[in-house]
Amino acid sequence: MPTVVSALAAAVLLGTGFVLQQHRAALEPSDRALTVWLLLDLVRSPSWLAGIGVMAAGQLLGAAALARGGLGMTEPLLSTNLLFALVIAGFWYQLRPCWRDWLGALVLSGGLGGFLVVATPGIGDTSGIPDVAWVLAGGSVAAVAAVLTVAGRRNRGRVRGALLAGGAGVLFGLQDALTQRSLAIAGHRGVLQLLLSWTPYTLVAVAVVGILLAQSAFQAAPLSASLPPVTAGEPITGIALGAGLFGGSLQHGSVALLLEVVCLLAMIAGIWLVASSPMVTSARRTAEAGRGAPSPVGGAGEH
Repeated sequence: MPTVVSALAAAVLLGTGFVLQQHRAALEPSDRALTVWLLLDLVRSPSWLAGIGVMAAGQLLGAAALARGGLGMTEPLLSTNLLFALVIAGFWYQLRPCWRDWLGALVLSGGLGGFLVVATPGIGDTSGIPDVAWVLAGGSVAAVAAVLTVAGRRNRGRVRGALLAGGAGVLFGLQDALTQRSLAIAGHRGVLQLLLSWTPYTLVAVAVVGILLAQSAFQAAPLSASLPPVTAGEPITGIALGAGLFGGSLQHGSVALLLEVVCLLAMIAGIWLVASSPMVTSARRTAEAGRGAPSPVGGAGEH
C-alpha cells in the first residue's frame, strides 16, 4: 500500500508540474519557440520554476516508489500522470474534459503500463559499452528527435505541439540512459573520473535541448496534445536503449510479443484521441487570449 500511495502521489505531482509549465510557456510569443530566449524567459518566471520543482519532487517520489515496488507495479501508476494533468488543466482553463479526452488518456496510460508489465524490461549493464556504441545509439535518437523537430517547425497548433513533444520524449529517454551511465561511472570509478569523461556534459546538453523542445511544445499546444507524446516517448526510448545498448532483456514469447504490439498500438491510439480532442482547440484559444491578458497565476509579462 505505501508503494501505491507513493506512486499515485508522484503521478499527481508530475501532472501538476506539467500543467504549471505548460500554462506559463503558453503565454510566450510564438516566435520564441525553439530559441534560447524562450528558456531565458521561463527561468525568470516563479510559476514555471514552481512547475519544474513540483515535477522534480514527483520524479524523486516516483524513484523511491520504483525502488520499493519494482517496475511492474509502479510504472503503470506513474503513467497516470496524464490523467491527473488532464483533470488539473480542465479546472485551470475552466474546461470540462469530454469522453474523448478521458478515453484517450486511459488508453494511453493503460497501453504504456501494460507494455511495461508485459515486456518487463531489464535494466541492463552500462559498464564496458564502447564509446562507438554510444555514438551510434545516441546519434540515432538525436536523428529521430531532429526529424520530429523539423516536422514540428513546418506545422502549427496541436500537430506542432505533438511533434515537438515527441522529440522531447525521445531525448528524455536518452537522458535517462546517460544518467544511468553517469551513476555507474561515479559508483565504480569515482566522481573525478565521471567529470573527466564525456558523459555528464553530453547529459547536460541533451537535457537542455529536451527541455527546450518540451517547453516549445507546451507553448504550441495545450497539455492534451503536447504531453501524451512525452509520456510515451521517454519510456519507449529508454526501453529500446536498454535492450539494444545495455543488453537489457524483454519478453520475446509469441504471446508476450502480441501483447506488446497491442499495447504499443493502444498508446498510439490514445495519443491520437487526446491530440484530436475538441478540448485541445478550446484550451489553445484560452491560452492565446491569456497572452494579452492577466492569467490565473500572473500576466503575460510575469517573470
